[in-house]
Amino acid sequence: MVPLFLITLPSLVDIMTAANNDVAAALAFSLFVWVSVALIKRGFSVLRMLALAATLIACVFTKSTALMAVPLAPLVILLALFRGKKYEKIAWLVVLVSLVVGGVLVVSWREGAPAFFYSIGVATNPTRVTTPQAPVGEAVILENGRFFQLLSDSDRAQLAGQTATFGAWIWSDAPTSIQPPGIREALVALPALATSPAPTWERVRFPGVRERNLIPPTIITFATDTLALTTTPQFYAFSLEMPPLGGDMSWFYFEPGWDADVNVYWDGIVLAAGDFSDAGAPAFDDDRAQSGTWGGVRFSNLVRNGSAEVGWPVFSSWISDVVDLPNRLVPSISLLLSTIDYPASSPYYFNSTSRIFRTFWAVFGWANVALFGQKPYRFFFILTAVYLVGLVVGLIRKKLHLTPQVLFFLSIAVVLQVLLTLFRGVGSWFWLTYIPVGRYIYPTILPVGILLMSGADQLIYLVNKITRIPVRYLYGVFVITHLGIMVWAIFSMWMFYYRL
Repeated sequence: MVPLFLITLPSLVDIMTAANNDVAAALAFSLFVWVSVALIKRGFSVLRMLALAATLIACVFTKSTALMAVPLAPLVILLALFRGKKYEKIAWLVVLVSLVVGGVLVVSWREGAPAFFYSIGVATNPTRVTTPQAPVGEAVILENGRFFQLLSDSDRAQLAGQTATFGAWIWSDAPTSIQPPGIREALVALPALATSPAPTWERVRFPGVRERNLIPPTIITFATDTLALTTTPQFYAFSLEMPPLGGDMSWFYFEPGWDADVNVYWDGIVLAAGDFSDAGAPAFDDDRAQSGTWGGVRFSNLVRNGSAEVGWPVFSSWISDVVDLPNRLVPSISLLLSTIDYPASSPYYFNSTSRIFRTFWAVFGWANVALFGQKPYRFFFILTAVYLVGLVVGLIRKKLHLTPQVLFFLSIAVVLQVLLTLFRGVGSWFWLTYIPVGRYIYPTILPVGILLMSGADQLIYLVNKITRIPVRYLYGVFVITHLGIMVWAIFSMWMFYYRL
């Protein structure tokens, strides 16, 4: 069933017709899975350990999508080491405690990041610090480079076409200058899934970076003159007529100071509808600065956590010093927690989930040519749901043809790979939005196939038990369904590339 699933998974077959690092990553990780399962089921041997090391090296040197083998390798060794031992439960308890302790060491307990503020890289993430100089509450934002905050759809709707005022307490530990903050808004454009026939002269033409990423953003500046900062907190306020904000995502941007060795601090950041540029500093209702009175008028602050009183964790300094990898591999904890900021980050997560699912099943030509038909991917959504239901039924009935250790390993590999794919584009919002695709899940295509087909197998036996339909007929329906998917894919490509 698994080989049939693989050869009738249209997008996988499409990718596998090319010689590239995606294919190499799928091969290397599949070999890693094969050796890992052998270790877990049969135990240690010199040959298996050498094979594990060889496949691990292959994963490291093929593509970043196969790097999940690195944290999985110790798990494989532990599963093989503890399997069937009397002390297995105690050993796993020790491992769990060790992971908790490791998590505590990875996270800094002295420093933190202001919640709902982001940056492009781990090193430039703003820091939350407490200081007696704080005009609002006890905490302030220490910038380490350009940082951002997303605006939600409701925020944009509230601001569009109205007068708005932005204000903040800003100072530095030595005189310096900075550019004023502003707002950028843009349309997050997914590559069009083409369904119409391709003209002869464009048959092998694929969208370039300009076409398939972020549409050039609109930039809204609060002021044009630079701000001269002193060591004393000063409140700056700017008013302007907000243009219509019709994009999918919008964000504040806060520029770094001109002197790299001078620390710049922000506190009491506020954005409100209305003109308060000559009203001085607002009087907030509390230290969290979410509402208050400004110039005698009540207002709600559209900046979340503008006084930095709410903090998010950050990596310990030793992690930041040792690990300097791009966001697609090691994003900051703040970017991982952007799921909590869903009202503002939903365009990315919604589009990414949709595109990953579609391109995993059946999109061709480097994720540009869709299946032919009206809403064809609803079929695959139903099919996936049915297989997952069968998998859950098998778990409940304890009838899966997998040992608990192998099932645990395969499930962890799939879940981590899906999360790695989903978070691959986090933080790209502020530069050139990247919406990931399903081929980044393909290194774990064997675990995915084994789990889904285990669900299909369980459903076949369950239907046979309930309806008494012969098992061979049910397997026949399964085979015809997947062969039909392959025929559908071939027909879709013929409709696009060859029908003129």
